[in-house]
Amino acid sequence: MAKSEKTKVDQLREALKVNKQGEQPSQPEALPAEGSAPAAEGEPIDALQSQIRAAEEEAKAHYDKLLRVMAEFDNFKKRAERERVEQIQFANQRLIEELLPVLDHLDEALANTQAVADGGETARSLCEGVELTRRQFLGILARYDLEPIEPEAGEPFDPAVHEAVAQIDAEGVAAGGIVQRLRRGYKMRGRVLRAAMVTVARGGPSAGMPG
Repeated sequence: MAKSEKTKVDQLREALKVNKQGEQPSQPEALPAEGSAPAAEGEPIDALQSQIRAAEEEAKAHYDKLLRVMAEFDNFKKRAERERVEQIQFANQRLIEELLPVLDHLDEALANTQAVADGGETARSLCEGVELTRRQFLGILARYDLEPIEPEAGEPFDPAVHEAVAQIDAEGVAAGGIVQRLRRGYKMRGRVLRAAMVTVARGGPSAGMPG
C-alpha cells in the first residue's frame, strides 16, 4: 500500500475525530467493501471505536500470519541448505560402503599371511605386500573422511558403534565390556556406516545382544 493511501484504521480514526469535534471531513475516502464502514457525521462514538478495534484486530491477524509465513519460509531455506550440504558431504557413501568388504578381505589375507611370515622370504614379502595394499587403500578412503571403529578388549559396549554377536564368559573383563573385536566398523564424518562386530562379557546389559 502506498504511503499516501489511508488504512481502514486511519479512516475510522478520522471519522471518530470528526464525530468528537463536530467537524466535517474533507471528502473522506471510501472504506473497503468488506466489513462495516463508518457512517457519516453523527454516528455514535462507541460504534466507531468498536469498528476501530475490529480493524486493528484484523490487521494484527494479518501481520501474525505474515510472520508465520516468513518463519516457515526461513526454516525451509535452512532445511534445504542442510540437505544440500549433507548431499555433497555423503555423495560417496554408497561407493565406500560397497568397498568395505574389500577391506575385510585384506584384513583376513593379512592375518593369514602373518601366520606364515616366518616361513621364508617369499612369505614375508607377501605379508608386506598385503599390508602395503591395505594401508594405501585406507589412505585413499581416509581422504573421504572414512575412519575405522576399532574397539579394544575391556572397552565398554556402545550400541551406537558396536554390534554384539555373542555374550561369553571372560576373566578380567567387566560385565558388558567388549571381549573381542570380530570385524572393524567404519564411520564417515561422524555417521556410522557399519558398526564394529564384537563379543561381550556375560552379565552386562543384554539389550540387543544375543544370549
